[in-house]
Amino acid sequence: MEGTTACDGQPVERPKADIKDFDKDMNTIQEWNPANAANIESFWDGTMDPESSTSFTNSMDEIGNLIRKWKYNTDLLDDQQKQTFEEVKKAHSYALMGS
Repeated sequence: MEGTTACDGQPVERPKADIKDFDKDMNTIQEWNPANAANIESFWDGTMDPESSTSFTNSMDEIGNLIRKWKYNTDLLDDQQKQTFEEVKKAHSYALMGS
Protein backbone atom coordinates (compact mmCIF):
# COMPACT_ATOMS: atom_id res chain seq x y z
CA MET A 1 0.00 0.00 0.00
CA GLU A 2 1.49 3.30 -1.05
CA GLY A 3 0.80 6.52 0.79
CA THR A 4 2.09 10.01 1.30
CA THR A 5 3.94 11.49 4.20
CA ALA A 6 2.01 13.81 6.45
CA CYS A 7 4.70 16.48 6.49
CA ASP A 8 5.46 16.95 2.80
CA GLY A 9 2.78 15.14 0.79
CA GLN A 10 5.43 13.17 -1.12
CA PRO A 11 4.90 9.52 -2.00
CA VAL A 12 6.30 7.04 0.50
CA GLU A 13 9.12 5.17 -1.17
CA ARG A 14 9.41 1.50 -0.37
CA PRO A 15 12.92 0.09 -0.51
CA LYS A 16 13.40 -2.29 -3.43
CA ALA A 17 15.04 -5.60 -2.71
CA ASP A 18 17.07 -8.00 -4.78
CA ILE A 19 16.59 -11.57 -3.56
CA LYS A 20 20.33 -12.15 -4.03
CA ASP A 21 20.89 -9.84 -1.04
CA PHE A 22 18.62 -11.69 1.37
CA ASP A 23 21.15 -14.01 3.02
CA LYS A 24 23.78 -11.26 3.25
CA ASP A 25 21.26 -8.84 4.80
CA MET A 26 20.05 -11.41 7.34
CA ASN A 27 23.65 -12.21 8.30
CA THR A 28 24.42 -8.51 8.70
CA ILE A 29 21.51 -8.10 11.11
CA GLN A 30 22.40 -11.25 13.05
CA GLU A 31 26.05 -10.18 13.37
CA TRP A 32 25.12 -6.63 14.40
CA ASN A 33 23.10 -7.75 17.43
CA PRO A 34 25.86 -9.39 19.52
CA ALA A 35 28.52 -7.00 18.22
CA ASN A 36 26.54 -4.08 19.61
CA ALA A 37 25.24 -5.58 22.86
CA ALA A 38 27.42 -3.30 25.01
CA ASN A 39 26.50 -0.29 22.87
CA ILE A 40 22.81 -1.04 23.24
CA GLU A 41 23.15 -1.22 27.01
CA SER A 42 25.15 2.01 27.32
CA PHE A 43 22.84 3.79 24.87
CA TRP A 44 19.75 2.92 26.92
CA ASP A 45 21.32 3.61 30.30
CA GLY A 46 22.63 6.99 29.14
CA THR A 47 26.32 6.29 29.62
CA MET A 48 27.24 6.48 25.93
CA ASP A 49 29.11 9.62 24.95
CA PRO A 50 27.46 11.87 22.32
CA GLU A 51 29.87 11.00 19.48
CA SER A 52 29.48 7.28 20.05
CA SER A 53 25.75 7.74 20.38
CA THR A 54 25.57 9.35 16.95
CA SER A 55 27.63 6.58 15.39
CA PHE A 56 25.57 3.91 17.13
CA THR A 57 22.22 5.39 16.10
CA ASN A 58 23.47 5.63 12.51
CA SER A 59 24.36 1.95 12.53
CA MET A 60 21.03 1.15 14.17
CA ASP A 61 19.28 3.07 11.36
CA GLU A 62 21.16 1.02 8.76
CA ILE A 63 19.93 -2.20 10.36
CA GLY A 64 16.40 -0.78 10.54
CA ASN A 65 16.60 0.00 6.84
CA LEU A 66 17.51 -3.62 6.08
CA ILE A 67 14.53 -4.84 8.11
CA ARG A 68 12.19 -2.41 6.35
CA LYS A 69 13.60 -3.44 2.99
CA TRP A 70 12.51 -7.03 3.55
CA LYS A 71 9.29 -6.10 5.34
CA TYR A 72 8.10 -4.40 2.17
CA ASN A 73 9.40 -7.13 -0.12
CA THR A 74 8.17 -10.32 1.54
CA ASP A 75 6.50 -11.24 -1.73
CA LEU A 76 9.99 -12.13 -3.01
CA LEU A 77 10.59 -14.61 -0.19
CA ASP A 78 9.80 -18.30 -0.09
CA ASP A 79 8.34 -19.80 3.09
CA GLN A 80 11.75 -20.65 4.60
CA GLN A 81 13.05 -17.13 3.91
CA LYS A 82 9.92 -15.63 5.47
CA GLN A 83 10.49 -17.72 8.57
CA THR A 84 14.15 -16.68 8.68
CA PHE A 85 13.19 -13.03 8.30
CA GLU A 86 10.66 -13.24 11.14
CA GLU A 87 13.20 -14.96 13.41
CA VAL A 88 15.92 -12.40 12.62
CA LYS A 89 13.51 -9.50 13.09
CA LYS A 90 12.36 -10.88 16.46
CA ALA A 91 15.95 -11.47 17.63
CA HIS A 92 16.84 -7.91 16.66
CA SER A 93 13.89 -6.53 18.62
CA TYR A 94 14.91 -8.54 21.67
CA ALA A 95 18.51 -7.33 21.32
CA LEU A 96 17.34 -3.72 21.24
CA MET A 97 15.29 -4.27 24.37
CA GLY A 98 18.31 -5.74 26.12
CA SER A 99 16.83 -9.23 26.36
